[in-house]
Amino acid sequence: MDRRVLLRGTVNFRDFGGYTTSDGRRIRSGVLFRSDNLSRLAADEHDRFRALGIRTLVDLRTENERSTKWPAGANRLPAPSRSSELSVEHLPISIVQELEKRWTLRERIGFVLGGHLQRLDAERLQAAYRALPDHAAGPLRRLFALLRDRSRTPLLVMCMGGKDRTGFCVAMVLTALGVSFETVLEDYHLTNVYAADRIDRILRAIELFSMKTVREVTLRPFLEARREYLVAAFDRVRESHGSVEAYLERAVGLRPAARASLRDQLLL
Repeated sequence: MDRRVLLRGTVNFRDFGGYTTSDGRRIRSGVLFRSDNLSRLAADEHDRFRALGIRTLVDLRTENERSTKWPAGANRLPAPSRSSELSVEHLPISIVQELEKRWTLRERIGFVLGGHLQRLDAERLQAAYRALPDHAAGPLRRLFALLRDRSRTPLLVMCMGGKDRTGFCVAMVLTALGVSFETVLEDYHLTNVYAADRIDRILRAIELFSMKTVREVTLRPFLEARREYLVAAFDRVRESHGSVEAYLERAVGLRPAARASLRDQLLL
């Protein structure tokens, strides 16, 4: 099944409904969307975007990411219309600081000069993912509140590439709805399929710009969705709270009654 929503200027825009849950029900399609940033959304795609009926956009990027023109910047959204009102919720999550905490001063200087980009390796990404449950708890609390409000769906959740922060938050939504972890991983890994061309272009550009002092093989783990990253986040959740269900209830505020209500609303 091709889940992509083809909108020029995006590469990772997709519907994450339609999955089957452990009790045999199915998530409604056309209600839950995820994406990379919309800073390059083509103006002639605005009508197609409106046709999706999205009422709420949840932007997980930091204020700095939204305001800095490179590499992304502000979303290019359709102008409001009487028939289509779009509400934007800024729920910033930052994991860059978790990566930077693990750099020495020499490594930071090297990063700026382009000589130590290889430090963004799989081990450091796993460490950043382990920090995600704490950083994302507040935004997830608000996200679930929005999802329980029928007037705020269909809903789109996005970040810079639609992979890490979006990946974890979407994984929590799918899990709360009763989707198996293996299916959650399948959805997470679709970034590698839908964003493959962009990933390859970025890697080639960095390799050329650095005069091959930074090789593609050292950066690929940073740009791809890998099983061990999401596993690291879920492991941290279980270490801290005992189970994903307990995390959702205690840290995120999704109590059993609210979770049951959410399932009734979003499942067929």
